[in-house]
Amino acid sequence: MAIRDALQVIDQSWTEIEPRLTVRELAALAAIQPEHPGWAAEWSESVFVLLSPALPPQHPAWRALRSSGTRFTPGQQDTPVDEIIGRFIDRARTAMADPSFDYDIAADSLTDSVIQEIISSGIPAERQVDETVPLAVEYLGQRFYPRFQFTQSEPSVAEGIVSQVNDLLGGHEDPIGAISWWLTPNTWLGQAPAELLGKGRNAEIEYAANQLSNDNW
Repeated sequence: MAIRDALQVIDQSWTEIEPRLTVRELAALAAIQPEHPGWAAEWSESVFVLLSPALPPQHPAWRALRSSGTRFTPGQQDTPVDEIIGRFIDRARTAMADPSFDYDIAADSLTDSVIQEIISSGIPAERQVDETVPLAVEYLGQRFYPRFQFTQSEPSVAEGIVSQVNDLLGGHEDPIGAISWWLTPNTWLGQAPAELLGKGRNAEIEYAANQLSNDNW
């Protein structure tokens, strides 16, 4: 399968993907203008890159992309790529015309400010890390990793407790929320959970995360 097949999978699950797109991503998609024959083939990879931050880790579009011998080899699906991308553009423009779009702008602005706060608290960008590192955020085409999660002895490997409680915190679906939990002072723990890593308090951290996941706090 080729990148077109990955785009087709996204097309088939658009109702799941669209709410995860930022205003910036929708605006960029809506701004694409068909200019000449073959325009869609030239845009295919850029459109996938634009949409990829909204794809959950286990989304079938990733499998479609990985199963291709090369990203640029045509796949076996029949839907022309210009039709697929054309639908993306139309849907983005429709979303931007919706009266509720102003609320999306405000929500995205708040999210951007949270990300900036996370980055300013010490997140290295584009570094070599172990593929099992659980927490990362995508921002303006870059991937950022919170520094707190890495062990002191192995700077590219995450502390075991961070990976262990990631599902409890919903880190795969909402990494910003999970990172914020680690960096925010916790009344019961007495400090931000990130400040307690490596201090023999993993059981307490796990308990606090478990209580949060069960809505007990």
